[in-house]
Amino acid sequence: MMSKKRFWYGLLFIVLALLIASSMLLVACGKNKKETPTPTETPAVTATPLVTPTAAPTTPTNTATAVPITPVPTATTAAPAKPAGWQEMPQDLQDKYQINCYFPGDWSIMTAQPVPTVILTLAPTSLPYVVVREFDITDSTTPGQFRAWIMDKYPSKNGGEYDNFTVLDQGNVTLDDGTNTVTLTYKGTRLGFGTEGYAVFITRGTQGFILSGNDNPVTFSDSLALVTQIVKTFHSIAPLPVYPVETPSPIATATATPTVAPTTVAPAAGTVAPTTPVPTPTAAPTTP
Repeated sequence: MMSKKRFWYGLLFIVLALLIASSMLLVACGKNKKETPTPTETPAVTATPLVTPTAAPTTPTNTATAVPITPVPTATTAAPAKPAGWQEMPQDLQDKYQINCYFPGDWSIMTAQPVPTVILTLAPTSLPYVVVREFDITDSTTPGQFRAWIMDKYPSKNGGEYDNFTVLDQGNVTLDDGTNTVTLTYKGTRLGFGTEGYAVFITRGTQGFILSGNDNPVTFSDSLALVTQIVKTFHSIAPLPVYPVETPSPIATATATPTVAPTTVAPAAGTVAPTTPVPTPTAAPTTP
């Protein structure tokens, strides 16, 4: 009986020992086993469509638009006949400036003149004399506009060379070659000498030419016929723009302001009229 119990206890002990050993073996294996990381889901990359850049709207700028200029017709005129015994501008000046004029054969020629003078010609007594000048002007300037520019430029108060510059007359004339242009009669003091002049104008592109015949104001009327004859021979060799005849601007004249006489109001009855104090004369200051 005892032997059977020992047998069963011994068997039970052996089973328990095996179970304990198995458990310990499993624990040891679990510690030595490397843990495999659980794969993490990687989110799928979604392709982002490329955005095509859109050009920013352009704001219109205030760009000045050139105003179309109506072309001015040009005309080539035949050179006027030269009076017998007269001379003309030297050929080199004709070629350079494409202008010409005639003057008496006994007149002197002076070409070495400061700008803007092209040529100066003088009578044997130095008076009268004729001068041709060239100025840079805006393209398509008419003779009348050029005349107005000269009228503003010549007075010394505007930086010009004429003191007491005065416009005496403005008009129109047909030159000997058939060109219609404008005239200007003026007077003033230049370089300390009084002068009176009669001028005509030619405009061609950006070139403005003025030819004036001049004399002392005292004797100008005696020279006017000869000066006018010389001035009217002025002509362009190159074709000239054909401008309509321009009406001269009226010459400004001073208008007298009427003086209103003061009225005296009689004092009312029974009142004393105010007396006006008599000013005490002041001695004039003496100049040392």
